Amino acid sequence: VPVVVTTLVQFFESLFAARKKRCRKLHSLARSVIVLDEAQMMPLGFLRPCLAALTELMEHYGATVVLSTATQPALTIEQGFPLPEEALMGARDLASDRDSLFRQLKRTHVRYIGPQTDAELTERMRAADRALLIVDNRVQARGLFDRVYEAADAYHLSTLMTAAHRRTVLEEIRARLKARKPVRLISTSLIEAGVDISFPLVLRAAAGVDSIAQAAGRCNRNGELAGEGDVLVFESEHEPPDVIKQFAMLGREVLESVDDPIGPEAVALYFRRLNELYGEGGLDVAEMGREKYGGILKAIDKYGLGKCKYEDIADAFQLIPDGQKTVIIRGGDHGIPEAKLEALRFRRAGSVARAFQRFSVSVPYSLWRGLWDVKAVSWWEEDRFDTQFAMLDHRQLYDDQAGLVVNGFEEAGGVI
Repeated sequence: VPVVVTTLVQFFESLFAARKKRCRKLHSLARSVIVLDEAQMMPLGFLRPCLAALTELMEHYGATVVLSTATQPALTIEQGFPLPEEALMGARDLASDRDSLFRQLKRTHVRYIGPQTDAELTERMRAADRALLIVDNRVQARGLFDRVYEAADAYHLSTLMTAAHRRTVLEEIRARLKARKPVRLISTSLIEAGVDISFPLVLRAAAGVDSIAQAAGRCNRNGELAGEGDVLVFESEHEPPDVIKQFAMLGREVLESVDDPIGPEAVALYFRRLNELYGEGGLDVAEMGREKYGGILKAIDKYGLGKCKYEDIADAFQLIPDGQKTVIIRGGDHGIPEAKLEALRFRRAGSVARAFQRFSVSVPYSLWRGLWDVKAVSWWEEDRFDTQFAMLDHRQLYDDQAGLVVNGFEEAGGVI
């Protein structure tokens, strides 16, 4: 086929795979154009081996790589990438005058408003007709939604909702925004991942500059306002999840040191400092086999590919760590209909898994364990599919406005 669309995780894990099935894709990459959308999402802990793989494809397979993003990470020596061995060589901007384009297309005004309690955020949301509030913790997002829900026209989005549920909510929100009706949306950062939606006011919990810029992309997105939309960055009363603390810290530093917090200067400064903070070891953190070499590239450099087991490399290169479990929602407005569920009983496992995707929720293992302990989930058709499909048996634990109920269960940080 002329065009293949896949995920960043699938793409890079295939390049480091040891199994024949995944490696059979490699010949298609020769002399191809590889477009990495949202290139800033390359995981920092694996950035060095990811860049090494891209360089290999360009230098020896004739591939061309396009890094597509509104917040270009610093990956060349000129941009300040600290490791010349993996820095991308010969990279150039496709936009002829980036700074001029940025000024012409500027649609928002970003400013820092300091600490905000949940009560203060609630009042701001209630006072606005059309506003979006983004936080990084699913439990906090649900709590804020419950506060704002007392007012009319409040909506919620998080990964504790099924894909079918989120799609229904987004369709309703878009219709109300188009009709200029009141909409108050409380969401986790999933709203920043390419969702085409536009509010005149966006409130964003402190985060990295890339996340703030993505949030700003949901404000006055189509230039529909007479002036600029407002993006307000605040400090939450809740401690940020561990995985984004450093990003939020650097984001605050950049906010205080530049005029435009999401301008080209700010983005370049943020990624330069981020690379410096992580350093050589932090950009290649995978541990291989029993030897614990201290990074995939270090192991290959020290022992050569002849002595490094491909299986060890593949096992180490896991961009999404284990610990997530999937819960399938049945019945109601947003779960799989009973008639469709019945029809799946005699299908193959692969087609069953695909059918369940729209009606599933991924949760941390600790939360899944809590649900299991109270007998809220059970294995569906265990005789045929073994322990492959976990079904939520207690329908009251899925809220038709906000998704899976997590009150009373440990949430392991509550991060997207």
